[in-house]
Amino acid sequence: MLAAVLLLMVGVLPGGCQGKTQISAETTTAKQEESLKESQETSGLELIIKETEEENKVDWTEEIFTGENVFISYPVFSFQESECADSINQKIQEDALRILEYFDVNLESDTLDITYEIADITKDWISIVYYGSYSRADAAYPTAVKYTSNLSLKDGTHIRIAQMESAEELAEKIVKGNYRVIGEEEELNQAVREYVAGMEKEAFVRGLESADFGMESYEAYPEWFSFWSTIEGETQISIVMPVIHALGDYAVLELFSEEK
Repeated sequence: MLAAVLLLMVGVLPGGCQGKTQISAETTTAKQEESLKESQETSGLELIIKETEEENKVDWTEEIFTGENVFISYPVFSFQESECADSINQKIQEDALRILEYFDVNLESDTLDITYEIADITKDWISIVYYGSYSRADAAYPTAVKYTSNLSLKDGTHIRIAQMESAEELAEKIVKGNYRVIGEEEELNQAVREYVAGMEKEAFVRGLESADFGMESYEAYPEWFSFWSTIEGETQISIVMPVIHALGDYAVLELFSEEK
């Protein structure tokens, strides 16, 4: 039996889209409560965007799709003075739940636990990171998972990394080593750097050209993703790329504009 659990949260976002959010009450399990607590701690609830001297405040809810051992949480936004809220929220839901099709998840026997972080919100876009783990009922070990949603606040469409910067230029940064590996274990980070150094530039170009949701074919599930964060007016691009299981299943590369 499936259920949707919604938790009301308050954030500070740019003036943008205004949509309708339906809230239903369900009893959460201990696992759901733990997942919600973790999401609250990591989702960046104190987000402040200053377009003028005033701050525009908006609420969002967290919706959780659940199965027997399946939990996928994602945000549902309300925005001010725009008609794209419904489109944005629909795409966020679709993006968050597409992992079910990608892994062909059995809702009765498999285990999937996905939460999210809001990586960036500006007057132009939202960047959301989903992360967690998946384990098939007969699997020897779980698979680490990370994927993203990048959406325009102007028209509600997906924004792919190849629209922000050419795949060729991004690949060149990686080949030149203009990145740092995001991870807690330096030994593992070094192993990822060695793995990346052994790849051809063409492999990066292909991965980046097809990265992110928003391809014309909805059936094409990306292997590579990106997310962004804006610091002091500068947009920081991070790439999520697949790696072998021994290296963590995926690696996150934060790209530099210049050699460091």
